Amino acid sequence: MVIMYRGLEHDVHRERAHDAAVSSGTGDVAVLTPPEDTAGCVISIESAPVRITFDGERPTESYGLLMRPGEHALPLGREMRFISTQENESATVSVLWLRVKLSGEPST
Repeated sequence: MVIMYRGLEHDVHRERAHDAAVSSGTGDVAVLTPPEDTAGCVISIESAPVRITFDGERPTESYGLLMRPGEHALPLGREMRFISTQENESATVSVLWLRVKLSGEPST
């Protein structure tokens, strides 16, 4: 699979394409750390809404990007921290890590 974005070709990461993490509630920060040469990712919210940060700060009920189930995003490949916005409801975030596809290199 190749994704064209801003003139660059992106491909699924070879070593670790898929990843997921779960936050069990507003006090449980889950972390997704990208592989070393990740350029970006596709995020999918699988259950309860979440607050996600990309700056290393702890997300709170009012700080971080609010994402709801069924929403998808294509952010840069950075470590992300997230919490469920529901006190006692687990939230799962799944990602597909992407890397810049080098010229002439086959797709994974």
